[in-house]
Amino acid sequence: MESHRVENLCIVGVGAIMHLSNLSVISNLNNKVTVLVPNAASLLVAVSLLALVTQWRPVGIRLVASTRSQQMFLLLLELIVIMGLVELMMVQIWVPMLIALNTVCGYISHDLLMSNNQYLVRNTPHFAYWLRCQAFYLARFLLAFAVASAILLSQGWQSDILKCFQKTATRAGAPTQEPAIEERSVSQLTRGARYKPLDGGQELEKESNC
Repeated sequence: MESHRVENLCIVGVGAIMHLSNLSVISNLNNKVTVLVPNAASLLVAVSLLALVTQWRPVGIRLVASTRSQQMFLLLLELIVIMGLVELMMVQIWVPMLIALNTVCGYISHDLLMSNNQYLVRNTPHFAYWLRCQAFYLARFLLAFAVASAILLSQGWQSDILKCFQKTATRAGAPTQEPAIEERSVSQLTRGARYKPLDGGQELEKESNC
């Protein structure tokens, strides 16, 4: 089971690197398919989808392979299939969401800029330019963060994350308990004591001061 988790992490890491490197499985099979340009928002969605799809990997498929090379070959095939599925999901789901978001941002920015006799355009040209040209990228990142959070929370990762934070907070906030050491002076320890020689050595006897 631990090796299965390690393989899942390897698939997610390699898939993220392939997405950043703009290596597409679907584009190699069909040149007409449009490939998304990698960015921070698409990376969040791709990693969350990879984490979602790897949970469905069959555990018993590795039992078919008898040698290490066969296991690596099956793992490579799984990586190709998973990356193709993730890219298909991004093209069919993420791209329409971006188109809808771009339309909404265009309408909102146009209404804000054209309202009040173009007050923002005349008084705050830099904000008007950001609202017209750059606000979509912030909205895209926030949408990707919301999608990735929803996917990760649906897999039950929120409990593991909360437990990790709770353990860290407990270790950081817990006071260090040092063993209580009773301080006594040398005179108090040796008060009323005398040595009595015995056969096996010396024994310390304490006398009462009463």
